[in-house]
Amino acid sequence: LHDRPFVRLDADAQDALLHALEGGRAMSPRWQGLDAQRFFIHHLLKTAAGFYYAHPRAWNEIGFGGPANPRGYVRLGFDSRDPWEAKEAR
Repeated sequence: LHDRPFVRLDADAQDALLHALEGGRAMSPRWQGLDAQRFFIHHLLKTAAGFYYAHPRAWNEIGFGGPANPRGYVRLGFDSRDPWEAKEAR
């Protein structure tokens, strides 16, 4: 629609484009027969939500207590260990 990549648009143009996709109003020959609204709902939206809710910190928002691990997650920082985990051999 703008003849440039999405990331090069300003925030208002990005928002307007996403609303156009959501409403099925994004008409461009570049879509080559792909329904823009279907792409938004079935691919873009579900993928973004999947990435967001894949993180344990987001699980509380939906009331998910975590995987079927009785201990759950204690340390969420990078390269942190739970107290019961063994240290790696050097």
